[in-house]
Amino acid sequence: MRLENAPIWAYTPDMTETTKTIEISHDTTMDVPEFRYAIDQGFSTLEDMYNITGLWLADTIYELSGTSIQGTVRLVNHKVVVKLTLGLLLMPFAGTIQNMVATALKDRLK
Repeated sequence: MRLENAPIWAYTPDMTETTKTIEISHDTTMDVPEFRYAIDQGFSTLEDMYNITGLWLADTIYELSGTSIQGTVRLVNHKVVVKLTLGLLLMPFAGTIQNMVATALKDRLK
């Protein structure tokens, strides 16, 4: 919002969007042990780069959490579904993170 007759540096953009959600799905023929191994290997780089912690909640549900990121990776009916919510700190990197996840799924899942 810009105030009348205020200098341009007084302009404050409307920051209504404070999170960014990334959703990716990928078909797979893997069974549960193969899926778990592939996810552990595929997300290790992302975990190291962005200081994220991963935890298996169930055989087919992997939860990711860290500063400015929350998400899950699920195996549902031979489809891997990744849903990540990025906070303000990581929103500028949404495209990079989405590409990393898509590449990891493509490379690791069959």
